[in-house]
Amino acid sequence: MSRYIKRRVWVVLLLFGCLAIAQTTQAASFDCGKATTNIDKMICADAALSKLDEELNAAYKAALQDGKQADSIKRAQKQWMKERNGCEDAACVKRVYEARLHGLSPAIAAHTPAWADGLTSGSIDMRESGHPFKLIKGKSVEVCEIYKKNLEALGNPNLACERKVSPEYEGLIKLPEWRKLDLWENRNLWSQVEKMARSGVNMPGRMQSKDTTWDDQREIDKLAKSYQEHTEQYHEEVYKLFVANMDVDNDGKIDSVLREHSGLCGEHRTYKSIALFVLDEKGGSVDLQKSRPLFQDSWYSPWAKKLEQSGTFSNGSMHDVFFYKEKTYFDRWAWTGIWIYKISNGKTEAICRLN
Repeated sequence: MSRYIKRRVWVVLLLFGCLAIAQTTQAASFDCGKATTNIDKMICADAALSKLDEELNAAYKAALQDGKQADSIKRAQKQWMKERNGCEDAACVKRVYEARLHGLSPAIAAHTPAWADGLTSGSIDMRESGHPFKLIKGKSVEVCEIYKKNLEALGNPNLACERKVSPEYEGLIKLPEWRKLDLWENRNLWSQVEKMARSGVNMPGRMQSKDTTWDDQREIDKLAKSYQEHTEQYHEEVYKLFVANMDVDNDGKIDSVLREHSGLCGEHRTYKSIALFVLDEKGGSVDLQKSRPLFQDSWYSPWAKKLEQSGTFSNGSMHDVFFYKEKTYFDRWAWTGIWIYKISNGKTEAICRLN
């Protein structure tokens, strides 16, 4: 089972007040099997800290690409390590990791080609409300301008939460009529989505690989059953599945689109991901081929010095759908900005970008 599912099971059971699973080792940037210090053990036991450790390790290596600043970056990293090792709890560790990531972002940006600007993490925090957005791509394109004006009319809200349309633009921007699915009744579909997230849908053949250590379906069954039996014990749902009918690829044919939410939204909490999938004709399984155009988590890898292909999706991106003048668009929210896409003639085009 992927660490994302383990973390999700862990969070939900905490909400239910019935945590009964053994603590598992997370995949940090170092070998957790050799962890000896309290800090290392804390990171290995916490999926969020493990992910931050992986991100910082990658960002640090990327920053070192700038030869002129490499020595100073190394010195700063040593000083940061002392600060991190002085933490006594996970909240402190989280704060120092996030601060260090923010501190490294200028060095990464300085070593990133102009055409990949904004694709690396750490430029802005899209979870903060009130951020004044600028159109980087799509100036004078009508749908891009209206999209930006709608955000302004809403006060440039926290984009990690639910989408809204201001009264001023309700006649122009329309949202799908999503129907909520029961997680228990649709647990097989839910498990398939989770397995795709783990396998990497851009890698042919990996969907058929099996994890001999964990049974994803068994864990999803357990989680779905907890939702069904203990609804009175929690106030917010960590996972949600929705479905709506729409012409998502603008080919004149109606498709059934699944939207999966994972995470919580609030002042200090955000959705970990909102992913979109096209279902098959029966609606019980994901049509991978039709779904690929919706997977647009492209990213620039400074240490590999190349732009990774789209056709992937990952924890941390929020995708959603809207309609404008009888055409379907979908967007991607990330810490680095907003991208708006349109599928036409079988091709996905990024027509707007805001930052």
